[in-house]
Amino acid sequence: MSLRSRLILAFLIVIAGTNMVIAKAANRVINARFNALSATTGTLLAQRIAPLLERYYERNGSWEGIRTLFLEARGGEPDEGPPSFSQDRPVLSKLPEDVQNRLDWRISAGEERLILVDAGGRVVVDTHPEEPEIINLQRQLPKGVPLFVRGQRVGTLVPASAIGALTSLQNRFLRQVNLTIIGVTILGSLIAIIVASFLAQRTVAPVQALALASQKVAAGDYSQRVPPSGADEIVELANSFNTMAAELENQRDLRHRSMADLAHELRTPLSVLQIELESIEDGLSDPTPDVVKGLQIEVVHLKHLVDDLRTLSLMDAGELEMNNHPVDLVELVKGVTNRFQSPAMEKEIHLVTNTGPSLLLVNADDRRLAQVLINLLSNAIRHTPVGGLVTVSLRQEQDQAVVTICDDGEGIDDVHLPHIFDRLYRADSARARSSGGSGLGLSIARSLVEAHGGKIWVESERNQGTLFGFSIPLMTDG
Repeated sequence: MSLRSRLILAFLIVIAGTNMVIAKAANRVINARFNALSATTGTLLAQRIAPLLERYYERNGSWEGIRTLFLEARGGEPDEGPPSFSQDRPVLSKLPEDVQNRLDWRISAGEERLILVDAGGRVVVDTHPEEPEIINLQRQLPKGVPLFVRGQRVGTLVPASAIGALTSLQNRFLRQVNLTIIGVTILGSLIAIIVASFLAQRTVAPVQALALASQKVAAGDYSQRVPPSGADEIVELANSFNTMAAELENQRDLRHRSMADLAHELRTPLSVLQIELESIEDGLSDPTPDVVKGLQIEVVHLKHLVDDLRTLSLMDAGELEMNNHPVDLVELVKGVTNRFQSPAMEKEIHLVTNTGPSLLLVNADDRRLAQVLINLLSNAIRHTPVGGLVTVSLRQEQDQAVVTICDDGEGIDDVHLPHIFDRLYRADSARARSSGGSGLGLSIARSLVEAHGGKIWVESERNQGTLFGFSIPLMTDG
């Protein structure tokens, strides 16, 4: 079954079950309350009629003719009643005047089934003889109203509702009420099914869209996006999917661009080597020291490129060996900076070091941190004009050691800053390899800094210079 069908079925089971329980409970409550109300009403009616019957018996001396009186109470004529009513025709003029004039008894008695039982337990009058016979009536007599004349019990007036025997009218009313409850329950269930179908569709539609988009992404179409809609959880899921798809698309583009750049980086030195070697082989040039030195430079460049690629692959796989131990970052920065004094002097660049504190200990691999500093310093000197200034600073900020390399060179355009740490990315695509390197140095620097639990950043403004900085957590006393 589909998710939508399962949701609708679950809604249906819950709603139908709830409605059935409510309908059953309502049926029981209504029946119980109606029976109790009918019993109370019947008993009150019998209690109101009892004194009149007692006066009738006292005046008449027996229950003779009482059937006609009850027939009158039902609103009919003696001849119109059942045969049992026409057998006795009392002389109504002998009845007490108040008995003859109690119209409320006439009206009320017609709505309730009353059974008059004499002192011997014989049924004298049943106002609704057409109703089913009451079984074990003798056991039900205590629920009736006893009739006494001069201290002697002359009979019992039993309202049928007091013993649970409802009339056809009362039963018909209960059936109508129960049918109404059943109808409302069915109607409510139908409405609930319609609403559940609508809600299930609204809930499932975003999930189906996500499933379809996921299938397309799995097939390689990373341009898929899902409009966020529905519940908060579905919106969050859609946003996460869109972020994932965008990142996959970006990684695919980056991978394609990296492969193209890598092919270019490899093709150039290999082409140079091939041309030079073919020239030597064809006798067009001699293997002079200068030619061999040029070939050696290309081989070194290839070696550096392969080493950088291997370093990045080890980092991606989490297999790069890190020999962490306490390192004095002040001494490390001074040592690396001193190594660049000669290259800086050759370009007439002023290289200044501000180390601040006398001791800053970090848990790090000094060789890897030196590699980061070498990469950033070489970039700074490369892009600083003759007579420029490169400043290396070290300071402490709370629990972090912060290193910055600032130059007053050509700077970097804002459009390139977000991608400056991407692999094989160059802000100037036309720049020669001799001045631009392999394009992997900053990517390696970022990975090495992050491997030490730190972060790296760049700030730059065109023609105003560039600042590269990174921070490393300081060692704690523990």
